[in-house]
Amino acid sequence: MKKFLLPLLFVTALTLSAADLAGSKDNPFVSRFEGSVIVRYKAANYDTLGFRGMDKEKKELAAPVSVEGKMVRVGYDIPGGQASSLEVCRNYENALKENGFEILASLQVDSRSAGDFTCQRNFPGISPYNSQNDYYVYATKNDPAGKVHLSVFVAEMGGDEGDFKKGDTAVFVDSIQQKAVGNKMVDGTAGDMAKQLAASGAVRLYGIYFDNDLADLKPQSKPTLDEVGKLMAGDAALKFKVVGHTDSLGTAEHNLDLSTRRAQAVAGALVHDYNIAAERLTPIGAGATQPVASNDTEEGRAKNRRVELVKI
Repeated sequence: MKKFLLPLLFVTALTLSAADLAGSKDNPFVSRFEGSVIVRYKAANYDTLGFRGMDKEKKELAAPVSVEGKMVRVGYDIPGGQASSLEVCRNYENALKENGFEILASLQVDSRSAGDFTCQRNFPGISPYNSQNDYYVYATKNDPAGKVHLSVFVAEMGGDEGDFKKGDTAVFVDSIQQKAVGNKMVDGTAGDMAKQLAASGAVRLYGIYFDNDLADLKPQSKPTLDEVGKLMAGDAALKFKVVGHTDSLGTAEHNLDLSTRRAQAVAGALVHDYNIAAERLTPIGAGATQPVASNDTEEGRAKNRRVELVKI
């Protein structure tokens, strides 16, 4: 009886074939099957993919679940029937287990319906009518940087299609590492801020960045601070309350202290880096007492974490 090859068949991510697609890399959480060549590749800092686990009661695939975060998609071609799709599938399954993943689904699927639950085919991938012996694996792993969702779709080609030739084995590895979307809203130029002041007497700053639960300004804050510096340099009469705001996570006392220290950090940067007189800035902490959105969602909490300049 033929035995499945163990993950020893996997080569490391450092052993890349010269035929790999330019700029491509192996998935960061699992390597490739021996003889694989990367022919499709896409990576994004934030995107979404769909995954399907198993419905344990019905003993069938559950409804698709969309997951958002850092995405990596790799499409491999194994030329000339070097390995069956089942052999490849079992190798990936074993490798994922060894890497600390929990297998939530591993099964053979109907090639005509595979596209209903695996978005690899829209890579673009392969026609559901041009493959056979299709297998699907879905696994997850808890990681300090965010839970990882990973799927593998393997099929034997019944005919030529794009990068894949008849007899080849096609492998698609998708992963998402979950994370909240970063707030990258641009606060605008000094002129934009002046218009906001004229309209409402205040400017909300979302381009001021801190690490979680800390009050040290991150380098990414500089473009917004540059514009505030220009605004105040252009109008020597301007004076502001610099008001720090947090979301509702944590105690009221902690949030008040954190928001105060963050407001002080912004005022301090304007004084020391932009030569703004200290008496023109009054740092104040408001904690979570003045939300502008619901604290029940991450999107709402991101809007509530802000610094405001209120004209005095």
